[in-house]
Amino acid sequence: MVIFSCSEDDANSFFDCLGESSVTHIRHEPNSENSLRVELEIEYNGEYSVSRVNWKYGDGNEGTGLTTNHTYSSPGTYKVEATVAINEGGSNCSFTKERSISVE
Repeated sequence: MVIFSCSEDDANSFFDCLGESSVTHIRHEPNSENSLRVELEIEYNGEYSVSRVNWKYGDGNEGTGLTTNHTYSSPGTYKVEATVAINEGGSNCSFTKERSISVE
């Protein structure tokens, strides 16, 4: 699921927020030494720059950064959310990507 919002500060520098969200994905990988620890990363294949990523790990904890890691207190399935902000010129775009991950 993708939730997004865009604003246009300058009519000459508008870009396609929906298009940018379609080239953005959450990648996750369990830590090889601790199965409750997960490495998370935003993969962005667009033409602009990511200015900020805010994470919600699905257990009440939050983090920031293009890459992050989190240790869960117990195994289970968690809904991870990453709110990604992209700025280009006078325009900005933010959208939220969601992904369910299993922690063993």
